[in-house]
Amino acid sequence: MPDLSLFKPLCDELGITINDLLCGEKISKDQYQEKFEENIVNTIDYSTKKLINMVM
Repeated sequence: MPDLSLFKPLCDELGITINDLLCGEKISKDQYQEKFEENIVNTIDYSTKKLINMVM
């Protein structure tokens, strides 16, 4: 998983949204909000676990 600071430049280069990147596929407009919320929760969980591992 790339560092969070690289998401925007990577997506700009690939011509996709951050939501598409996190899902691993193009997201339709009708699924966008649902996938967005799911991706936010997953990103927070991943970041929290990474921080806990750094502390231990």
